[in-house]
Amino acid sequence: MKSKGITLGAIFIVALFIGMMFVSTVSAQDGDGSASITAGTPTVIDPPEIDDVEDNDFTLPKEDQKIVIEAIKASDLTNKEQNDLIKKLKDIWKGKSELSESEQRQVLSEAAVILYDYLGIDQPAEVGILWYQKAHAGLARIAAQKMGIPATYLNLIESEASI
Repeated sequence: MKSKGITLGAIFIVALFIGMMFVSTVSAQDGDGSASITAGTPTVIDPPEIDDVEDNDFTLPKEDQKIVIEAIKASDLTNKEQNDLIKKLKDIWKGKSELSESEQRQVLSEAAVILYDYLGIDQPAEVGILWYQKAHAGLARIAAQKMGIPATYLNLIESEASI
């Protein structure tokens, strides 16, 4: 009785090995019956052309724009300075600014200082990871920027990234 259990176990193991070899052989074959390492070559698809949007390195998602504007309005700038800065920023974000690139960077730097002060980034803080609501979207945008993807597609990538 004991030897019957051992022979059934041995037969089962042999059948298992034969099945593994059969599955790997069949899965390695192409549709025409020839064996290959890969089942097929991936197809590269070009992204669709977007005509209406200019390629602008200074774009910012709408919800982030609202936070920057809120920070400017909460700053100690005069109303005229606030409105002037907000107008310049909106023109830069739309890609319709008449300022030179260095002047645009200066305006963005001024807004960044105000935003950092508003968010308390320059304040002493605990050491650790600073998570924000859309961590994956930010990581996707940074990765796409490093890959050299145009700004028109960065917003699409960022909006489609999981939260």
